[in-house]
Amino acid sequence: MATFNELQVNKIIQSYKKKQAREKMNYEKKKDMVGFKEANQIKSREYHLKNKDKIKERYIQNKDVMNARSLYNYYKRTNRLDVFMNKHQVKYDLLVNQGLITGSGSGSGPSS
Repeated sequence: MATFNELQVNKIIQSYKKKQAREKMNYEKKKDMVGFKEANQIKSREYHLKNKDKIKERYIQNKDVMNARSLYNYYKRTNRLDVFMNKHQVKYDLLVNQGLITGSGSGSGPSS
């Protein structure tokens, strides 16, 4: 694996940021065009029709995690995380094992 000095790293980061800004500008120009929206809608519809089974399977596999995360966010929003940790210990452990929250209960994980 190649190693980069600080100057090279900064150059790569700046180049990436410029590319992102350029792509965002192009998207902002295109997004209001009628043909662009229609084409995206058609592509999206075709993708969902073609991959209906995959989407359903992914939902079934992640159903427990999504339900636990939703419940966690509810208790977090109402400032009652201690109640969630005590009342729903299995769901709390599932979220910690998935790496979605930290074990401290502080809510400083990626979902925060």
